[in-house]
Amino acid sequence: QLDFTNFYEDLMNNQKIPDSGALTEKVKEQIADQLKQAGK
Repeated sequence: QLDFTNFYEDLMNNQKIPDSGALTEKVKEQIADQLKQAGK
């Protein structure tokens, strides 16, 4: 059986790379768009 615990931890730690900032901005934009649509 494979142990993905360390792999998962590495994956989570790697979320701190600069690209994650751009990804966060995209998510924020998507949420903002959804809120705008919900507010109509």
